[in-house]
Parts: sequence; C-alpha cells; structure tokens
Amino acid sequence: MKGHITRFLLTLFMMCFFSNLVYAAEQELIYTQTFEINATKVHQSFLEFKTDKIGIGTLVLTKNDPKKQFGRGHIFFNGKVISIQKFLLDDQQTVFMKEVQIKATNKFLIYITGMQGTALTLAWKTGAPPPPEEIAKAAAKKAIDVTAVRGRMSYSILPNAPIKSENEKLTCHEFDTFITYTNFSGGYNLKYTTWGDIKKLSFGNKKDEPWKMLHSLYAGVEDEGPTSGDWFYFVDGKVSLAFEDVKDFNKSFETTLLGGLKYAIMPNDVLYIKMGGAFYHNNMKLDVNPYFLMGWNRFEKQGLTAAVGYPESNIGYRVTENFTARLNVLLNDFHIYKLSNDNPLSPDGYLEVVKNRAALFLDYKTSEEIFLNLGVSYDIRNEYIAYDKNKETYTIGLDKAIGIVAQMGYVF
Repeated sequence: MKGHITRFLLTLFMMCFFSNLVYAAEQELIYTQTFEINATKVHQSFLEFKTDKIGIGTLVLTKNDPKKQFGRGHIFFNGKVISIQKFLLDDQQTVFMKEVQIKATNKFLIYITGMQGTALTLAWKTGAPPPPEEIAKAAAKKAIDVTAVRGRMSYSILPNAPIKSENEKLTCHEFDTFITYTNFSGGYNLKYTTWGDIKKLSFGNKKDEPWKMLHSLYAGVEDEGPTSGDWFYFVDGKVSLAFEDVKDFNKSFETTLLGGLKYAIMPNDVLYIKMGGAFYHNNMKLDVNPYFLMGWNRFEKQGLTAAVGYPESNIGYRVTENFTARLNVLLNDFHIYKLSNDNPLSPDGYLEVVKNRAALFLDYKTSEEIFLNLGVSYDIRNEYIAYDKNKETYTIGLDKAIGIVAQMGYVF
C-alpha cells in the first residue's frame, strides 16, 4: 500500500514539475523590437505587426541596461493603455510581463523618456504570463531612488518699484525652493517686501507696514500619457497654503488644476500642440482660463526652440547643448494670500498678487546635474489687490519696473 502511495505522489510531483516546463516551452515568440532613447531624451514610435497566432499572449518588457535611468512611459496596445511607469522607475526590476490579447493585426504606440542610450526591448509571446509568484521574483520593493529627485532654488528682486499715485517706492524680494520626484512635486515660496516711508502712503495705518512676508507651501502631481495614435493627455494638479501668518493657514487653502490634450504633429516633441483649461479656487476667487501651447524643437541640442501659448511662452536659441538664450513671457500670473487678523491694510482679509512679466534669460547647464539661469525681467503689470471680509477690493499698482532673476537647479 505504501508503495502505491509513494508511486502516486512521485507521479503527481513529476506531472506538476514537467507541466511547468511544458508551459514555459509553449510560449513562442511572435514579435520583438528594441527602442532606444536618443539625445532628445524622449522616444515615441507607432508600429504594427501581423500574426496568425491569435489569442491570449504575453507582452514582455526587458531593460537592456538597468543602470541607465528611465523617466515616464506608457504603451498603447490594441486600444488599451498599459502603464509601465512603476516598472521603469524601479531599478531592481528588469523584466515586466503583462497578459494581452493578440489579434491578426496589432497596433501599438510606445512613449518613454529617460537618459540618452537607455533602451527597452518589447517582445510578444504566445500564451499567458507565468504565475504571479514567478513574476514577483523579477521585482523587488525599493526605497525612493534619490537619482530621480530634482531640486531648484531661485531668487528674484524688483528694486525700488514706484507705487502708482504714491510718492513712494517698494522693493520686492522673492525666494523659491522646488523639488520633484517622478510625477510629484512640492515647494516653498516667500515674497519679502520692504517699504520706503510708510507715513507717506495713502493706504494702511501709516504706522505699520501694509505687509512684509507672504508665505506659500505647495504640493502637486502631474502626468502625461498616450490616448490613441498621436494624441496624449496631460494633467497637473496642485494644492497650496498661502498666508501672511502661519496661524491662518487653515483659511488659506487653494487648488489649481490644469489639463487637456496634446497632439504630436511630429514625434519626439519636434512639433506639438497642447489645448486645455486651467481651474483655480480659493475662498475669494474662482477662476477658469483656457490653456494653449505650441511647441517646436523642444529637445534639439542647437538652434531655435519655442513653446508659445497662454499663459506662458518661451522662445530660445540654443547656442550649444549647454547654453541657451531665452525670452520668457508670463501673463495673468496671480496668487492669493490670507492676511493676518491685525493686518493694517485689510484685517483678516486677503491679498492677490497679479503679474504680467517679460524676461530675458541666459541658461547654462554645467553638467547633467547642475544648471544656472540668469535673467533680467520687465514687469508690464504688477498689482496688489486687497480683499476685505465683504470681498470689496482696493488695488495698489506699481509702475513698470526692471528686476533681476537668478535660478539654480540640481539633479540629486
């Protein structure tokens, strides 16, 4: 009896073991292609392949060099979006498998970003993927990869700007720190204002400065990916706290949402159009604006590059891969801050800072990790709109003035 049981268990083990071997052997290669990111740091391809092996199949992605860093990525296959963002960013995972439906004619679009020379091989095979526990062996949970963290610091000054209808001036300093990790971002902004003789001002209490330090903390998330063919979606959401006194942070919440569609007229962002809308809300204001952008030669190493639209435009000329001269125009840029309970201009009110600005920048990239931007700005419109509790407003305008902007960025 024991012999029969032993033979039965041995037979069962052999069947299970060899069934896995047969399973693996049954997967036949249908189609494969390797995609490499060039100097533009973006690769986009739209291809198709035909086969008579119709039915359930497996899409296998393999990183050719795991040491090279990817950025974003999506695959659009036979009408379905396959997100590969997490796989690309996981430096411990080199293979990704996904069950797909193979048709006689198969169309796919691949969109990946990353370092120059980074390559990804796609292979379609017959049959379903291996069991989840086998796929899991190819992936490991990872901590935050600091090589994907980018930081930026900036400082600008608008010195001795004349206040309209006032025989007085003010100077505005602005500090900003900004950090990103993959699709996420966050930062802190400080607007620091110094005044001349406040006794000469026609607003405020003539004893205290109308305002001095305005703070803003913000965090956001953005994403972009294919929808079909040459069409892509983009979305950018941000929440922030903007206040004069930290005790009022709970009254300073504001949200911003930007989204729309992008059409790639030419691949690799040589020529593209973005269309959409922007939504803003806080306790004092609800604002909806159109968004439009036409971009040209975004990643070219040399020559003319442009991104023209509303509310922001950049037109530049890349003298070399590391040096660019650029004109920046920013329209309808505004932020609303909660004022303190004892603010002399508008107690427990709000202050909106509105700006239209043109600036000429010289951008210099010292390496792949460090860049510097120096610029001279011309403020076409610079207004401060104070709101009281009843939402009645008082506007303080500045005459046109010239300022200085300096930015430094670092890729950790």
